[in-house]
Amino acid sequence: MNKIKNIASIGGDSRQKYTVLKLCQNGFNVDSIKLLDDNIVFYDAFILPLPVSTDNIHINSSEITLTELLTKLNDNQIVFGGKINDEIKNELKKRNVVYFDYYSRDEFALKNAEPTALGVLSFVMNSTKRSLSKLKVLVVGYGKCARAVSKIFNDLGASVTAASRKYLTVAESEANGLNACLIKDICKYVPDSDVIINTVPCKILNSDFIDSIKNEAIIIDISSAPYGFDYEYAKTVGKKITLLPSIPGRYFPETAGEIIADTIMNIIEEGDFE
Repeated sequence: MNKIKNIASIGGDSRQKYTVLKLCQNGFNVDSIKLLDDNIVFYDAFILPLPVSTDNIHINSSEITLTELLTKLNDNQIVFGGKINDEIKNELKKRNVVYFDYYSRDEFALKNAEPTALGVLSFVMNSTKRSLSKLKVLVVGYGKCARAVSKIFNDLGASVTAASRKYLTVAESEANGLNACLIKDICKYVPDSDVIINTVPCKILNSDFIDSIKNEAIIIDISSAPYGFDYEYAKTVGKKITLLPSIPGRYFPETAGEIIADTIMNIIEEGDFE
């Protein structure tokens, strides 16, 4: 089925229009649709947003429900979506619909890390009156986004400490010129940190961690649900944590949309639709 040509785009934020534009520039026929009618049988594939849904009912930024779409799809059509959760995956499997989560692709994650890091940098620069070389930055996690975030601050002169779970990634952090520690030892680094950036989508930053943060520190969470901080506790002690989801889409929608398009074209070129 490497013959995908006609594609319907549903919902999404400003990234989606740039995804559509790049696909059209590369020879695909892509329509942005707001209603489902009998014409959907003529589409080879559907592009759903990142994330596909935030309420498990509607396609994100669309009045179209997931149930509406699923009941009209046939097993010759392909679905591309970002952050497809298990419930939606199970429904697609039940209906024998082939789907691909472009968000889970390694090349997507690598390309997406750069605009994510730039967005974090922009936020910090707009939130402090100090130069970057005077800042101590603590990055929790050392995945693709955390590496990019750590690198950009380190390259610009900040003192960066990367905290990770494994000795191997601690060694990698040090080899990349960073200070490094295990997450289990993180609290000793918190009191001196001017900027704290969490990238781990797991609630590991508890009351002890939050109590150690100085009042003037910039606290950012760029992970996904359930996020890294104990938000309820932070609220009770007056610590403001800024949640920054979908940074590429917020700061660099054109680049973010093109990354999605590139990833979808990679999947189509591979042609593994069985």
